[in-house]
Amino acid sequence: MQSNTYAGLPGLLADGPDPQVATEMALFGRLIGHWRVVNRLRDEAGRWSSFDGTWDFAWSLGGRAVQDVLNCPSAPGRYPGTTVRCYDEREDRWYAWWLDPHSGTYVTLTASPADDGVELLGHTQHGVALRWVFTDITGDSFHWSGYRSVGGGPYELVQEMAVRRG
Repeated sequence: MQSNTYAGLPGLLADGPDPQVATEMALFGRLIGHWRVVNRLRDEAGRWSSFDGTWDFAWSLGGRAVQDVLNCPSAPGRYPGTTVRCYDEREDRWYAWWLDPHSGTYVTLTASPADDGVELLGHTQHGVALRWVFTDITGDSFHWSGYRSVGGGPYELVQEMAVRRG
């Protein structure tokens, strides 16, 4: 039987951004660190519930990616998930993938700067359109909003997080 512990995954974590794309990596690089989260979720009936959690961001894959782990253990049916964000210098475009193997949700997005934050647009593997927005980003806090559109309808807010460093 194999052990569940491993001293590290060489190449997964990096000390900082790749110097060749350091300026571009700052879009998400400013989020590197440990954050506390108040995660508000709307259920199918339109009721809102709040859950505490953590959100950890790190340099990854030779400093060419920013990866996170979002964990809100008290949220029903919610387990840790991860997003990998990579800057493609050939296309001058950010790509992001949210992976939640516990719920079976996989999301593909593209990201771009927007006003005072970042906007990500994409879809789930089932074709549900998503819009994720980071706003009010400072050194100590930011706000995250998650919207969805089903069947080409308008985007509706289904999740938001108030996030504080620490």
